[in-house]
Amino acid sequence: MAAGLPSRFVHHPEMQWRFARVPLLNNAESYTMSTRAAVAKRMGTMPFNDAGTLLFFHYPNTWNHFLADQAILFRVLPVSATQTQVTTTWLVHKEAVEGVDYDLKTLTEVWLNTNDEDRQVVEENQKGILSPAYEPGPTPPFRKEASSSSSIGIAT
Repeated sequence: MAAGLPSRFVHHPEMQWRFARVPLLNNAESYTMSTRAAVAKRMGTMPFNDAGTLLFFHYPNTWNHFLADQAILFRVLPVSATQTQVTTTWLVHKEAVEGVDYDLKTLTEVWLNTNDEDRQVVEENQKGILSPAYEPGPTPPFRKEASSSSSIGIAT
């Protein structure tokens, strides 16, 4: 990428978390249907416009996307053996005003559709698992907790 920034995954040795910068292609600015920025007020300042997105996954319950105009946070919470609650939260600049600096539909449309498509796939898989013909495969061994903790800080 012209910005000269690395585009690779950095991860915990046991894959507890992953962090990556991923370029957006074809001059895209954000995760919107038009690929243009959804929010006029940026989350912070960047020395260039083509930084892409930063992804932070902490398994198994959260993944996050940080862009110049917004951050999208996903929380996955199992509530029973057959139900999971997925919560998506959009963050914008603290002074951004809905209807002035952003349109809620433009901001949320990509992920509302993606989440719905994912929900359909998961529901179909669950139907298969609940089928009398289903036979579970081997269960992977439990991993030991990491002996040291890691954190990532993001400054604006």
